[in-house]
Amino acid sequence: MTKPARPVGDAIRRNAEQLGLNYGDYIAGILARELGMPEYAPAVPHTNDEELRIPDVA
Repeated sequence: MTKPARPVGDAIRRNAEQLGLNYGDYIAGILARELGMPEYAPAVPHTNDEELRIPDVA
């Protein structure tokens, strides 16, 4: 277990939330990529947040 400084922890939490990951999975992904093992990084959930334009029909 690690306890980063508050500003670092806040940035981790913010980035994890933006990607739809929990805190631990986000950190595990960073470590896996840093160690040259990206295949072990948790998958980022796929979202369809992009809005589709619906034409006005009136």
